[in-house]
Amino acid sequence: MTGLGLKAEHFEKHGEFLTYLIKGLCLVGLLFLVARIETGLPPVAFGIVVAALSAISSIAVAYHWVVRKTHKQLMYMEGGRLARFNEGRKLCLLVSFVVSVPAVFLLMVELPKWGAVQWILALCAVGVFYLVLVAAKKFVKKELEPPFRHSKEVAITIALVGSMALLAYAAAIAFEPMQEFSSIESAFNATANPYEASPTILLAEIGEFDSFSEGLVAYGLSETAGFSFEWYLVLRAFLAALSLLGFANLLGACSIPFGELKRVFLPLEFVKNPQSHNRPVWTHVAFACLLPLVCLVGLVVGNNAVEEMERPREVSFAKEFVREQVQLASYVIDGKFYDQKTTEDLLREVEDRAVRLYDEASQNLVPLINEAFDRRVENVDSYLDWYYSLPADYERLIQFFVGSIEDGLREQLQSRINEGVDEEKLNQEMERFFSEANSIKEDLRQGLAACELHGVPDWLIGQKEELAPEVFSDILEPNERALAYKERLAAGVAAGVTGGFVSRAVVNKILARPVFQQMAAKLISALGTRGTVQLVTSAGGTAIAPGIGTAVGAIGGLVIGAAVDYVFLKVDEAQNREGYKSDIVAAIEEERTETLALFQTE
Repeated sequence: MTGLGLKAEHFEKHGEFLTYLIKGLCLVGLLFLVARIETGLPPVAFGIVVAALSAISSIAVAYHWVVRKTHKQLMYMEGGRLARFNEGRKLCLLVSFVVSVPAVFLLMVELPKWGAVQWILALCAVGVFYLVLVAAKKFVKKELEPPFRHSKEVAITIALVGSMALLAYAAAIAFEPMQEFSSIESAFNATANPYEASPTILLAEIGEFDSFSEGLVAYGLSETAGFSFEWYLVLRAFLAALSLLGFANLLGACSIPFGELKRVFLPLEFVKNPQSHNRPVWTHVAFACLLPLVCLVGLVVGNNAVEEMERPREVSFAKEFVREQVQLASYVIDGKFYDQKTTEDLLREVEDRAVRLYDEASQNLVPLINEAFDRRVENVDSYLDWYYSLPADYERLIQFFVGSIEDGLREQLQSRINEGVDEEKLNQEMERFFSEANSIKEDLRQGLAACELHGVPDWLIGQKEELAPEVFSDILEPNERALAYKERLAAGVAAGVTGGFVSRAVVNKILARPVFQQMAAKLISALGTRGTVQLVTSAGGTAIAPGIGTAVGAIGGLVIGAAVDYVFLKVDEAQNREGYKSDIVAAIEEERTETLALFQTE
């Protein structure tokens, strides 16, 4: 202590510091033990702890009151009416006990929530208290007479240490990692109630209130159920201050020597004549002992009364209060609970995004789609011109023997029908549309999962409303159709159809129509017949010019065959071209209608 600049005369007794230190450490050790077993204590055991600590705390409070009464007693004549009235101790002890009980009770409620930091601060407070007390002694010694010094010293120390403890406690909480909560119920669930399974119903009820107020402060609501957030914050600060002042007062009790505490029960005339008034007044002692017994009985009876009142109830009073404040409404979907407000906000957001998406599609995509289909309608004649040309006819004849007629027709259809069409901008717009449509679908799925009430007790959910899953499918139905369209086109790529979205869609649609199969079947049949005719005409050419030679005869036969082929083509064109064109254009227009329906709202 010399290193701290403290002199030996600051100590009234040589063993004062050691005595205080032992009592202070025993107090912290007792509180630590209580914190570990408190949640499982039955009502009687919990009542004994509260009553005992309240009795100790109340004696320390009454001590300051008695010192003030002693100061007044110096003004009164011994045996006078005012002296006898001032001598009374019951009101002093009663008020001191009544003030001490809530402070001790709140301290008991807070103890199980203390972590390592809080317990280290409590241990530090033991030493800090004595250092502040020594400093207070140095100041008070110059101001007050000896009978009144210690009370003032302890009162100053309790006020300063209590304030420092409150600031340190607030700083410890402030530097803890902050959690973000999306709703008050999530904050409430994250704030554990250590007394939830306590056999003491009063503790369980108070724990619910405490968890709710902590959750509300953590969530930081500006207003909840008509209660201002600032009021809850002030209430939390007041309760924390009261509990910490209760702890500081218990340290103060440890710092008051037994001889000083004994003054609570001595006659006030002791200050005038210590020799003749040095025995405690036993009525004061008996009354002081009666108060903790009354407290114990009151706690047990009150706990039993609350338990009896709650027995027929669905939920406890505290839980009902919390439920009314939280006002948590839920949707029930497939047996799972979802927060009603956040679910409605999610649905509203998804609908708004879908509306914006289709509005943009109507402005950007629809003109591009119509332009792309118009060009393909114009290209139908180009495809049919190729189809009814002699080079194409001979190309198909070769494919008849060495390949597949259908493959050739499909390749030419894809090439001719998409000729001169630039789909780069259209494809970019469609990719953006499909990406956003898929994003809306995924965001709805993930958002709905986030709306699910995980770990929320059933009693906290006030309103429950069934919500049909069709609500979500109706919202997603346009998106699903658009994404199914994309998948269908992807399947077309696997089948050999390439190009942009509209290109693949048009070719797929034509290939799926009977007209394409009819054209392919008719060609196969006609080419088989005409192959035989080619052999006959070649032989005929040889017979017509036998003297010229086989080669020349063959050439003559090919010329005759070409003429025959041309006649066949023109006859077929005259009979079927308009029908083919009508069917192909109908397929294109049908695909146009289906495609536009994907990007337009009704």
